Amino acid sequence: MKIKQVCEATGLTDRAIRYYIEEGLLSPAYTENYMGRRAYDFTEEDVAGLNHVATLRKFGFTVEEIRRILNDPQESIAVLAEVRARKEETLRQEGENLDALSRLEAEKAYTVAELALALAKPVQAAKMPREDWLEAGRRWTIRLVRGALLCVLAMLPVIMLLRGVIVGSHAFHYPVIRVLALLRTAAIVLLPTMTIGLLCVLKRRRQHGCRSWATKAALVLCVLYLPVSLVASRWLVDESETSSVMAYRRLDTQCELNNDVFFQELFPAVRGTKQPVYHYYYERGLFPTYDVTAEWRLPPEELAAEVTRVTQLFSRYGDYDCFEQGGFTCLTRSWHGGVQTMAEKCGDSVMAFAHNEQTGQVRYIAYYSDAGLEPYYLTLEWGEEELQ
Repeated sequence: MKIKQVCEATGLTDRAIRYYIEEGLLSPAYTENYMGRRAYDFTEEDVAGLNHVATLRKFGFTVEEIRRILNDPQESIAVLAEVRARKEETLRQEGENLDALSRLEAEKAYTVAELALALAKPVQAAKMPREDWLEAGRRWTIRLVRGALLCVLAMLPVIMLLRGVIVGSHAFHYPVIRVLALLRTAAIVLLPTMTIGLLCVLKRRRQHGCRSWATKAALVLCVLYLPVSLVASRWLVDESETSSVMAYRRLDTQCELNNDVFFQELFPAVRGTKQPVYHYYYERGLFPTYDVTAEWRLPPEELAAEVTRVTQLFSRYGDYDCFEQGGFTCLTRSWHGGVQTMAEKCGDSVMAFAHNEQTGQVRYIAYYSDAGLEPYYLTLEWGEEELQ
């Protein structure tokens, strides 16, 4: 049934029916055209509900009081008491007004001024009636404030996420934020925003499954989760990676290796007959990780000098492991001791140097991860012993 037919059946105006729909007193199905104009389709149940609302309005029930009864029928007892008290107050005021009017005959008041002065004599003046537009204005003000708060709550994680991405892209020498890492971070950070958006869609469509208590509970959870979201926006996007030779030994300003003296002495300046192969990965967040590997070839005389330098460095800083793997002689810092292959260092803090006298290859390794990521150096060729 269209709205014109409903107007004829109920005696209500188009404006009144749309006002009751906006106030949430009924939720008929509707479709929207390209201009955003809604075309409602009323059922017999909707028409009956409108008649019920119109009847209650005739007896002095306000829109807010009707909404309270719709949301919780047990509220009807309290609402009836309020309406009855309001009607009794109105009757009392009308009685005073009748008394004042009866005095006009005795005082022989005829002009407008005389009538006004005579009616102004009652001790308690009658209250001005509240119009529907005042109630509507109050409701729209509440909606405006509530909508502004929801917008701030929903957009704050978005702003912080964008800030983290922008600041991160300028803070690092060579940022490459992985798509999967960014999607993971966005899912964690934007959870309040997506929840609020879903609640707004459900409320706009007036779905019966979207109850007020569930909406309030979801908003409370969003508020409680907001600090986690803001922290995540700052700590989960700091990730950078490079394999550029030109970026060799240029670390992110926040990387812990900047304060590691052993690392600074172990990794030398680029030299040799061939350009180095360089890998760098760094992530600062809930699970800090750094993974640095440099590899190149040295001529025999430079290789011998480098091996002597690195061996003295390892000796000066304490115990270390020395073992053969494939064609490489490997030196690693000994946190646990007894290491016989590079694979045994996986998942641990690693500072290592390896060289191959046959090929002239040298490798410098620094690795640490709380996240248990596979180190880059395990993807290199280490000989058959690595596969055992």
